[in-house]
Amino acid sequence: MDAVTYPDSDTRKFLAENVVAHKVCVDDEERLVTRYDVAWTPGLVWTTPAGEAVHTNVGYFDPTEFQAECSFACGRVAAARGDWDRALERFDATAERWPHSHAAPAALFWAGAASKRSTGEVDGLLDRWKRILSDHAESAWAMKVSFVEED
Repeated sequence: MDAVTYPDSDTRKFLAENVVAHKVCVDDEERLVTRYDVAWTPGLVWTTPAGEAVHTNVGYFDPTEFQAECSFACGRVAAARGDWDRALERFDATAERWPHSHAAPAALFWAGAASKRSTGEVDGLLDRWKRILSDHAESAWAMKVSFVEED
């Protein structure tokens, strides 16, 4: 990721605008490696401001997939803080901006949950989960919402 993803200008801009990034050398930071259970590199961990890990991933991401993953993770952080409106914004933004990314179906799943938590209504949840079934039918997320009937 050092050679391709992090030097990418769009990635640098996205990170500067959306997260506080901290790159750790796993050989030098055993305490953090243990705390966040980083078993391989690159080990990616998104935390709340209090340091609670709420989303992790491992391995290489190209710049576009990395931005989608970061956007999705920002939604997970907002949800962990109970800010369902902000979580919904992030999840919807992920699904709209990167509709063909690996993060899109997960973002739609959690956007449905955030919509329900934010509004108390089921319509937003069902709309987003039906989009998973129609747009990401082969994803694991489609299996998770397979009980939802499409129109």
